[in-house]
Amino acid sequence: MNELFAADPDALDDWKDLRHLLSHFGPFTGRYLACYPNDWLFRTRKRFNLDTEINIKRVSLLLQVAKESRSVLQNRTLEFNDSLAWFDNAIRYTKPPQNKFYRVIAQEKCAPSTIDIATLSLPPTADEQIEAKPSEYARACRTICMLSPRLWLVDPYLNPCKRDFAPVLQALISEAAKGKVTSISMLSRHDPDRPLPEADIRRALADLRTKANLPKHVSLSFRQLDDRRSMHRMHARYLFGEIGGVRLDQGFQKLNRNVEVGPIAERVLTTLLTTYKDGQHDMKPELEVTG
Repeated sequence: MNELFAADPDALDDWKDLRHLLSHFGPFTGRYLACYPNDWLFRTRKRFNLDTEINIKRVSLLLQVAKESRSVLQNRTLEFNDSLAWFDNAIRYTKPPQNKFYRVIAQEKCAPSTIDIATLSLPPTADEQIEAKPSEYARACRTICMLSPRLWLVDPYLNPCKRDFAPVLQALISEAAKGKVTSISMLSRHDPDRPLPEADIRRALADLRTKANLPKHVSLSFRQLDDRRSMHRMHARYLFGEIGGVRLDQGFQKLNRNVEVGPIAERVLTTLLTTYKDGQHDMKPELEVTG
């Protein structure tokens, strides 16, 4: 999850190569393409300046969609030396101590960390098993956390007061605090047999805000919904924003084993946003605490 690739614009022979390249990246695949160097979009568009008018329009549209969908990401900390070839610049970032690029896509495979664009074929999504510890949850969810103005964390058993949840939540909120977030909503199932004291939740949220360095202007809330008599049921566990999300097989718990994580499909994201952002569900609100 969240691997960052780099691709040489000069490896693209026609607009179909570009379409094929971009189809492998974005929030719905769980992997991303670096805008490397920072003018990668311009360089790629320029590559096709002598093509037919219709193909130039196709290239422009592909690049526009890639930018808007966050398939291509900027990282202005990565240096580029114009006196070196693109490949020589990029390959540096596949090695320690940088380790920024997972793979470099070029005209031929000339190193273990490179992929020949002619044979580019990645799995549809970047699902993986991770250790169920805070740092790994943060790694798997980092891009969505940092790019999303609004975040939702949905887990029927989520409890910020518990010691196996709090460190994971802190790690995720810390990542979000580095980005564009303005609102974080945690949602859990109401259990009438085990009610959570509002005062305990309020203290837990305050503790998370402090330890995660979450600015005061960012809304942080915890809600419980009663789904016992609802058509809508809270079952699967997700972290998501309006651009994409991550499915977490075992939710937000620290465990002594591996768990599965993967990107949320576009249709699933649409349903989640309709349910939790727009409030189009029949679950009964039971508790809401902000902190």
